[in-house]
Amino acid sequence: MSAMTSAFLTDLALCEAYLRGRGLTPVCDTSIAWEFGGGPGSRGRLLGAVAGNSSDQPGVPVWDDEEIARALSASKDVVWITRGSMWSPMHRSVVIESALRDGHIVGDAVKSPLSGSYYGIHLRRWGRGTRGREVRGFVNGFECGTPAEFSLAHSLRGLPDSHRVFFEWCRTNMPRIVQLERLGRVCYLPWLDIGDRHFSMVEIGHTYVRIRLAFMATEPPFDDDFVMGEFVELLRRVPGLDVPAHAIHALDYEFPLMRLDSPATAQVLLQAFDWAVARMEEER
Repeated sequence: MSAMTSAFLTDLALCEAYLRGRGLTPVCDTSIAWEFGGGPGSRGRLLGAVAGNSSDQPGVPVWDDEEIARALSASKDVVWITRGSMWSPMHRSVVIESALRDGHIVGDAVKSPLSGSYYGIHLRRWGRGTRGREVRGFVNGFECGTPAEFSLAHSLRGLPDSHRVFFEWCRTNMPRIVQLERLGRVCYLPWLDIGDRHFSMVEIGHTYVRIRLAFMATEPPFDDDFVMGEFVELLRRVPGLDVPAHAIHALDYEFPLMRLDSPATAQVLLQAFDWAVARMEEER
């Protein structure tokens, strides 16, 4: 099994669980079987590659276009999953699209037409004869709700589990992730919204992490030198980071993303972040 097929099946298992949990039934067309399931004419079911996949997740059937069109005509609870590019579906089926109605959900297993790289599964709601806004995305074994989350999850593909833990912490504790371009580099800022206040303490790039001490120093309670000093001391305990003592003077600290290869480094860093979030929330 190729790495791309394995990645697709992992995402397909998450996608299937998401859809079946909402009373929806996913079906794949033969373009998916051609790309990920063993070649043209493949039938049967594609089983998601997730440990513990059980009988309540029976796998996603592969149907021909006429079968899918009949199912879509009969119910809005059927979700058509096809092969797509980053801009449009790669498998165009007049038979299927004529059966779609406003409100149907359509899934695209996205590949770059240039590099052939796999970019996850996008679910979009059909409306006015075309794909509308994105409902959900699945990439790198993550369920994503926004384009920025989707992009960040893709950038972490192939990296160690400690990176996944770091990403999940950001989504859980600072759930609004904004994607920016800074000096030609794409980066991501997780934000915590507390009332009318907006707090960010980390910037994540494809190769680096920056702790935003300069920004933090403008926000209570970290505008207090004593509180900022406590936070910097916690950072200085993170193995492998070597945060300088003068970082207390609100100097951003940047380190390579690969430093998080060590679970111990990731765990101690996230403990420091937990402390900072708790102090921030005390200022409500």
